[in-house]
Amino acid sequence: MDKYDLAISFAGEQRNLARPIAERLDASGYSIFYDEFHQAELWGRDLTISLGDIYAREARWCLVLVSEEYIRKAWTNLERQHALSRFMEERSGYLLCLRVDGTVLPGMPSVIGYIDFVRSGLDMVHELLLQKLGAPSHEDLLPRIAEEDRELAKQVIQACYRRAVFTRMDSEIDMRAMCDSIGEALGVIQSAIPRMGDQALQYISLKLVGSLDEVQRIGSASGVATSISVERESAKRIDKQKLQAIRLLLELRRAAGVAIQLPLTLRTDHFFGLDAARQSPESSG
Repeated sequence: MDKYDLAISFAGEQRNLARPIAERLDASGYSIFYDEFHQAELWGRDLTISLGDIYAREARWCLVLVSEEYIRKAWTNLERQHALSRFMEERSGYLLCLRVDGTVLPGMPSVIGYIDFVRSGLDMVHELLLQKLGAPSHEDLLPRIAEEDRELAKQVIQACYRRAVFTRMDSEIDMRAMCDSIGEALGVIQSAIPRMGDQALQYISLKLVGSLDEVQRIGSASGVATSISVERESAKRIDKQKLQAIRLLLELRRAAGVAIQLPLTLRTDHFFGLDAARQSPESSG
């Protein structure tokens, strides 16, 4: 069994496309090789060997974001050569080519099908990848952390999975309920951090405390009853910190190997009262 369900090969100019693809699939439980997910693992290693292993042997599928920049860069050419060697050896559909512009991938047979991103868009590409990948099927890549730490990370994620955190400020939000609910989440996180033995989980959780504390501080200082009365700049700052909190929750989920799916962004919602603020995003209607 392979380590990764999908390895993504792309030029830096296409990072803004590669990242949401990787994040969506990662949030759905797939094991994705995307460089930002594995910075610590790759740091200090011989990348010519490590990347060769990943693109030639360690992934079930390889998604290539084909562009003019991709074919003229040394590192992407190295990844392409290893991926092509696997493709030619197995004669399978290992390579999935997503065309970002009109560029053709050198070395690929002309009869191989491409998907055109300009015509398809991100949502369709994501749907097609889900169909292609099927159910997640990869080796156990969970970090070797204690089960107690994994359980504490799960408690932190569950405590933050509430409408108070995942709702945009251009919704109608009861500000006091939002702040009180976030205060409850902060209490759970602050209680969990001293009991975590894994320093990486501690560090992520501490950054999460910083983001949520800033949301609570700005919200309380606004002195208004509902979000529609919050000054525009303050509302933007709150949304920015909430988005940062979501990114940290996804990072915590990945680091601890917790099998919980999370939204990738904020949603428009309306809630009043503490009970509603505590509810999960899905429970709103």
